[in-house]
This record gives sequence, structure tokens and C-alpha cells, in this order.
Amino acid sequence: MAWAASSIALKALNHTYSTVLLSRAKMMKDYTSTMSLNLYVKLQIQISIEALTMTVLDPRCVPFIAISVVISSVRSQDFVTRARSNFWQSELLWAAAWLYKATKSSTYLSYVQNNIHNSESPYAGGRFAEFGWDTKHAGIYVLVSKAILTLSYESVYYCVLQLVFAKVIEPSSFVVNADKFICSVLPESPSRHPKLLSKTGGSNMQHSTTLSFLLLVYARYLTRSNRVIQCGNVVANHPQLVQIAKRQVMDYILGDNQLDMSYMVGYGKKFPQKIHHRGSSLPSIDKHPQRIKCHEGSSYFCSTTPSPNVLVGAVVGGPDMQDKNEDSRAHFPHSEPTTYINAPPVGLLAYFKQHAS
Repeated sequence: MAWAASSIALKALNHTYSTVLLSRAKMMKDYTSTMSLNLYVKLQIQISIEALTMTVLDPRCVPFIAISVVISSVRSQDFVTRARSNFWQSELLWAAAWLYKATKSSTYLSYVQNNIHNSESPYAGGRFAEFGWDTKHAGIYVLVSKAILTLSYESVYYCVLQLVFAKVIEPSSFVVNADKFICSVLPESPSRHPKLLSKTGGSNMQHSTTLSFLLLVYARYLTRSNRVIQCGNVVANHPQLVQIAKRQVMDYILGDNQLDMSYMVGYGKKFPQKIHHRGSSLPSIDKHPQRIKCHEGSSYFCSTTPSPNVLVGAVVGGPDMQDKNEDSRAHFPHSEPTTYINAPPVGLLAYFKQHAS
């Protein structure tokens, strides 16, 4: 997905590099589509065998390798469980959707349509409203909806859509589920959190940032297609969706919350001081030129003092469902600045900077 998306962004700036990225994206999509579950498990077993071999070469590695083997085993079992429920299908569908956007090839659009029902049912567990590191359903519906909402009836691509989907299902089902996603996150809808777009579990900011990004994207689709969304007695339109996204990122995350605290490190007077990030919590090489061995990092991890290196701009996991936050490195659901939390705000903040009014 990243390569396909990057090829679009760089096409006008560096056409050669863009072409290479798109080629690699196609190759990766083809490979992952045929990679079997058994192959993945075999790879994990091989890693464990190699790790055990290292213990013979260097006995000092035993405690660390033992942990690695256990983690590898757990991950394999977890992967098997999740793969049996076809969770990785959403990743393949997400990649195919972006490849369609980059190539306009009906092959990829057909792949999405023909395999959407092979992933976890979006109708059975609210999956149409999920968008995160391990599931992409809401993103798939929103992205594919653009191809439907913004195409004119006279365009060749619309005709292709009609031909591709004629014997499967109406393409409008993507729009229907994208609309359902929007309705599910509106403030008027039942929510478990007073102000934050969230789901059960930790790292609530991953939901707030990713879902806000989709709201903003879909709002632009609504404007281009001159439509609104009917959510029962509530009508959702472009200005409303933009305002919800703004309240999440520009307001709540940056300090307009119960704790009056910014969840972006370095922003405002009050922000997380002890984040779950190795580079931030360890002393810099200027202050500590000696090598810090693996086990020697524990004292810095367990320290109750603020991190010596301020990771300016990083958004952390955020509060729990009661709007409380524990500023502790050990509580990573609150303090970890993951990539899937920090990527969406880049687009959101760029939009609001350009549309400051």
C-alpha cells in the first residue's frame, strides 16, 4: 500500500522513481496474495531454531533467546488464530484498493469486490467502522467509494465499474458501508468516551487520529459528489465532518480535554514527560558516550524522571475510557508514540493549516 500511495504522490516530481515504486507494489501484492499461512509458520519455526543455535555459540544469550523464542511462538499462534479468521485479507484488499487508485486497472478493483466477503464480515461485528494497524475495512470502503462517488456516468471508468460488478454486487455497497461508518462515529451516536473517538482497548489515539482522517477524506468526497449522509434523523454533511475531525485533533489532542494536557509531546505547557520510546528515554551520546548494553537500559526505562530527550511532535497513546492518563513508560497503551498513531495527524494538521478559517 505504501509504495502504491507514494507512487501517486511522487508521480509529478520524479516519474522514474514513481514507476519503480508502483512496480514493487504490484510485485508485493502478487507475492502476498499467494503466500500461504503454512509458509509463515515455517518461517517462525526457522527463526526459533536459529535462535536456539545461538545459545550453543554463546551461553550468555540464553535468557534473551528464550524470551525471543517464546515471543515468536506466541506470535505464530496469534497469527494462526487471526489468519484463520482471514484478518490479513483486509491488508490485501487495502493494497488492491490503492493499486487501483494508482493504476486505474479494473483488475485490482475486481479483486477488492470479489474478495471483500472473504475478510472478517463487516456486517457481523461492526468491522465497517474499524481502521487501524490490523484491520482496514473502513479505509477500504472510503477509498473505493471515491471511485464511485466522483466518477461521472459518461466516464470510461464508470462503464468499467458497471461491467466488473455486474455479476457480483452493486458497487454502491461500498458507499453504503462508508456511510454506515460515518454514522457510527457521529457524536449523536452511542459512544463509550465523552469526547474522543475511541474503541475498547488501549492506545485510544490510534482510533481518534485514523478515524478523524477518514472523516476528513470522506467529507471532501461528499462535496465533490454533492451529497449528504442520512443517519436516522441526523444529517451529516461536509462542514459537520470537518468540525468533528477538528475537535479531535486541533482541540482534544492538543489540550482541550479533562486533564488540560496536550497529548503531543513538546506542545503546550503540559504534555507527557515519560514516553515509551527508547531514543527519548536513554541519555544522548553527548551526555553518555559509553556504550549502553541491553540489560543496562532497564534503569532508564523504570526511571520516574522525565525523558532526557524531548520527542517534539510525537502523539502518544492517550487516555483510557475514563479520560484518565498515566504518564509512565511502563504503561505503553498511554505513553507509546506509534507510527500508526502519528501518521494520520500529519495529513489532518496539513489540511487545517491550509484551511485555517
